[in-house]
Amino acid sequence: MNNPDYKNARKSASEILVLQDELSFPIDVEKITLKGKNIIFSSYKNYASKTGIDVSELSCNGMFEDAMIINHTDEVKIILYNSDIESKGRILWSKAHELGHIVLKHKQQGEKEEIEANTFASQLLLPQCLLKELVKNNLRITTDYIITKFGLSKAAAESCMKLVGKKLENNYDAYYDDIIIFKCSDFIKNETKNNIRSSYYDNDIEDERNNWLYDL
Repeated sequence: MNNPDYKNARKSASEILVLQDELSFPIDVEKITLKGKNIIFSSYKNYASKTGIDVSELSCNGMFEDAMIINHTDEVKIILYNSDIESKGRILWSKAHELGHIVLKHKQQGEKEEIEANTFASQLLLPQCLLKELVKNNLRITTDYIITKFGLSKAAAESCMKLVGKKLENNYDAYYDDIIIFKCSDFIKNETKNNIRSSYYDNDIEDERNNWLYDL
């Protein structure tokens, strides 16, 4: 397997965030606009009722249990998702993951492509520069906070928590970070205006968080 291109996956997600008219959280993936692409979202059940195709056939007998892409044309893509999944965070992640496959122009399925799509989804739903900015403003980040504010599943939120206060090595190009922070300025102010500095952060962790290099 070739090494996943983490940098391109994150950068592609950041570019999309920058091009949106406004950013609010949780991100509504279905409202994201892509230049030259028409992305249609539909649940398996809804698509099945309109086409007469059985759900099990659509999902290849459960092989694509969470979501999948139908290439209607080069310009029109249909993302089908399983609306019966109890976790709304998992549904949101599935939508963002499949969108990642489209944006990253994946032509095949494999471990590399799955990792890149996950990297894309993570950056799209919770930009690492925003997470860093919240921490810099002394907001106490918890798993429950990430689930509530960003709509992530518990598993995804726990993964993000591993980044809090941790210095990470990578070569991420942060070119779009300032623009994303600017577009999220109202959200940041609202989230941090009443916070109280917590003993959760000691001096060592504060030093490390100020040197974050954003990685996933």
